[in-house]
Amino acid sequence: MQQLAIQIQGYELGALSPADTSLYARLGWEFWQGPLFGRKDGAWIPIPGERAMILRTPNTPELDLHAPLSVEWRDGEVW
Repeated sequence: MQQLAIQIQGYELGALSPADTSLYARLGWEFWQGPLFGRKDGAWIPIPGERAMILRTPNTPELDLHAPLSVEWRDGEVW
């Protein structure tokens, strides 16, 4: 996971939905507090019950952790 953190440094944000959150929390990942969505065909689809964690990078803008957060839809496991 430390290698992943290095690899995403050029992006604005890392986001994932891990089954075991304790490892990620120890590595600096934070829980997103706002609602989560998947984007598909221009629509935002709510993903209730999902939890996501984010990792800030040097390129991360100021964040409101309570704002909606979305990812492109992928079949199987959106987050």
